[in-house]
Amino acid sequence: MFRTMKGWRTIALIIGLVLAVTAACSRMQSAHYPGTKEPLFEELLALDDARQVSVWKYDDDLFYVKPLDKYSAVAASLQWNAAQEAFELVSRQLVITRIDDHLFLNIKEGGLYTILRMAFAHTSGNDPIVLFTVKEAKLKADMAAGKIKTKPSADKDTFVLDMDKKALDTYIRRQGDDLFAFDSAGTIRLLVEPQEPSGRDDASKSGNKPAEKAPVPFPPTR
Repeated sequence: MFRTMKGWRTIALIIGLVLAVTAACSRMQSAHYPGTKEPLFEELLALDDARQVSVWKYDDDLFYVKPLDKYSAVAASLQWNAAQEAFELVSRQLVITRIDDHLFLNIKEGGLYTILRMAFAHTSGNDPIVLFTVKEAKLKADMAAGKIKTKPSADKDTFVLDMDKKALDTYIRRQGDDLFAFDSAGTIRLLVEPQEPSGRDDASKSGNKPAEKAPVPFPPTR
């Protein structure tokens, strides 16, 4: 099995979970992502393009996940449009970043990033992932105290921070332990994972051409 499969399950689980839960939670957004980018997708780019795709299930939703470069990926799902009587492709770009020892998942929507904190629950087998959304009460308290400013938002549960990247990094570094709610989690089920063609190891020893596997189809763009 490809040597990064365990790490890929970790990243793709995060992606699927985020797309499923962020709509129901308070969201903190910024024009900037916090910290520095983590190159967690780098080794997956060695796979053939179609074989980089994984498919995940959360409740009744399916998510297709594919890396864009070593720092980011795109996650896509199909949503039913009753007015058009057709499915629509919904996709978002994702970037994983780090501040000190803390990792963050940033979901890019338009020109803004939705920021969530992430952590590994180290257990036997594949390490489960926990994602943390922001505490609405903490954001409102910091706004009242003048620690942060926000921009107007059409969604009452979305807080768009009005600060430059340096101020964002400083705020999250100082307030991070109190800023995120450490009592929410979720899981998704892997249906199809990225993989190398079967027989590659055996073929390299025998000199034969490796057997091919059918590529995973990515959702249509129309």
